Amino acid sequence: MTRAPVAFIFFKRLGTARDVFARIRAAQPSRLYLIADGWRNEAERVKCEAVRAYVENAIDWPCELNKNYSDANLGCKNRIASGISWVFEQEEEAIILEDDCVPDPTFFRFCDELLERYRTEPRVMQITGGFIQHNNPRFNAEEKSYYFSQFAEISGFATWRRAWKLFDVNLTEWPKARAERILYRHLDEPRVANYWEHLFDTVYNARDDRKKSDVWAAQWVFALLYHNGLSIMPTS
Repeated sequence: MTRAPVAFIFFKRLGTARDVFARIRAAQPSRLYLIADGWRNEAERVKCEAVRAYVENAIDWPCELNKNYSDANLGCKNRIASGISWVFEQEEEAIILEDDCVPDPTFFRFCDELLERYRTEPRVMQITGGFIQHNNPRFNAEEKSYYFSQFAEISGFATWRRAWKLFDVNLTEWPKARAERILYRHLDEPRVANYWEHLFDTVYNARDDRKKSDVWAAQWVFALLYHNGLSIMPTS
């Protein structure tokens, strides 16, 4: 049984939601948080309600169930950001999965152990299940099971309330960070800093326009870079 509470974020994709929830069901967390966005039209309503019904009916183990279902369509940015914030109003730490991120069965134990180990280490802000070094010939973890990165990865992750408090969906601190060239001070390669500077400019300038930007992950990456935080990533 997974010790940490699990938050599951879904919308209208029954097939992928079923695959992810099968792994959650096998892990049997004692506290489960369900977060769902609302629909934009009648066709989406049918799909959204089908996913909600499936997930709730698939809970066949004893757990504390908490639901946060939106009646209106908030969009990716605001639904995920507000949903995770709602979880951390009640929990000090949590594992977070979206409906398109099927975790390896070992993911839950990996998060449980590292959430406890780094609970009071403020620079460590995230634990992720995603391995992103497949095509990097320079990567060498020296047989370790995880390493530290400056970048957030949200394809299945865990974090603490203390870290999520540093997240700002509106990137309020970006103009100040840009003026102070924070990225160029924290990142070794100028081309990488250039990439993220352009992306944060785009997200910041479109923060009030869902048609131009409806993302939340870039803001989470910014939180780590701005606060010189670290993400734990598996080596395989």
